Amino acid sequence: HPARVEWWGGQFAPCETPEDAPIVRAALSVARDLDLGGDELIGVPYGSDLRHLVNAGSTPGVLFGPGDVAGAHRPNESITVRELVDGAWAVALLVLRFLGCCQPPDLSPTSSR
Repeated sequence: HPARVEWWGGQFAPCETPEDAPIVRAALSVARDLDLGGDELIGVPYGSDLRHLVNAGSTPGVLFGPGDVAGAHRPNESITVRELVDGAWAVALLVLRFLGCCQPPDLSPTSSR
């Protein structure tokens, strides 16, 4: 029996989170406050596991984190230490804001810790 190969291609269903969803508002406010350039919402032309949360789990979500997707999933994929630290602070602040927790005054990546 000869081997058979079936190519399914990159099959990633789209998903969409409403612009007024609390997670979207929280992500935009963090991006603005930390000067990450989050002044606009954009769709992306690639697949993500976010679709499972949104489509199957009915859970609004956003793609939010450090690095440039243009360098993802290829040789030498990396981010700088500064991007890692700033990204960790941004995600921590996003979680606090989304959950409605108070924001400690020194939660900025530029503060002295």
